[in-house]
Amino acid sequence: MDELSVNVEELRRAAATVHGLGEQLATSPAVKFGIAPRQAGHDVLADALERLHAASRHSVSVITDGATRTADGLLRSAQGYADAERAHLETLDAIGTVPPEVP
Repeated sequence: MDELSVNVEELRRAAATVHGLGEQLATSPAVKFGIAPRQAGHDVLADALERLHAASRHSVSVITDGATRTADGLLRSAQGYADAERAHLETLDAIGTVPPEVP
């Protein structure tokens, strides 16, 4: 590999997309609302519904936490690449060798 090219804005857009999907899941009606388990009319069914609701909430929590961590990591990566590129350009400018294709 002779050249590495990173599109910082693409990383930032990906971070926004991942974050948005996590938020969308966390606020979806299927997650926020459900039947009250005691309305099931049978204790065994009510207990099963309570366990299902708890497991679903936990799963959504794990997914949204993962989405947040992923989005944050993408943003940190984008900023790291942008900072490194800026530092390289400043160094090249200081020694008078800024490549012509770089503004």
